[in-house]
Amino acid sequence: MGKKGKIVYLILGLGIGVILTNILHSLYPIVKYVDLSDDMIIERSKELGMVSLKESINTNLEKEKEEVVVPPIEEKEIIEEILEEAEIEVVIKSGESLTQIAKKLFELGIIDNEKEFIQLGKNKKLSTKFIVGTYKIKTNTDYDTIMDILTRKEIEK
Repeated sequence: MGKKGKIVYLILGLGIGVILTNILHSLYPIVKYVDLSDDMIIERSKELGMVSLKESINTNLEKEKEEVVVPPIEEKEIIEEILEEAEIEVVIKSGESLTQIAKKLFELGIIDNEKEFIQLGKNKKLSTKFIVGTYKIKTNTDYDTIMDILTRKEIEK
């Protein structure tokens, strides 16, 4: 018998051995099952540093109570009015893209949605029409007006 024949029989023998081993382990598994009570599971989880959901919720509520400072209603209204009418200075630099300008306006709190602003600029074909300069824009200004301001179009009042 040649070398090829010996290798074939070796591979067949290994394959049959693997199959027989799997069959034997399927029929007679060697597994030790332990029935654990709920108390034993909770005890082991605490040993590992886990906490129960109830404890977690209680600690989170205590932290929130400590951190939250609610201003009186009058102060809230005053703050909202100031924010609605605040003028924010925006600097448009040379070479800034529509996406960069939208991101800047979003970070300053002038616009709420970058993607919507970018889409409006693309629809109006103003992506490259922004003029370098410093502008003061109110926080409650609509997107069309902002586009007009930043491209220095005449604004109807």
